[in-house]
Amino acid sequence: MTRTKPETGIQSKTQRPSQISKFAADDGESLDFFGRSVAVSSDGTTALIGAYHDDDPNGEDAGSAYVFKL
Repeated sequence: MTRTKPETGIQSKTQRPSQISKFAADDGESLDFFGRSVAVSSDGTTALIGAYHDDDPNGEDAGSAYVFKL
């Protein structure tokens, strides 16, 4: 994408953000819907990511929540 800076009229290329982390469930399957629900703590140090169709010892599609330290 090319963007023009209004104050100068100079065009510059916008860089795409680079991926710095990837979150994945260690037991994930394709239809678990991992990441459909996400919450981040107010201090930005912890993420809670849901997989509402995860199969676990509580049953098929019982769902799971994964906690990640950021």
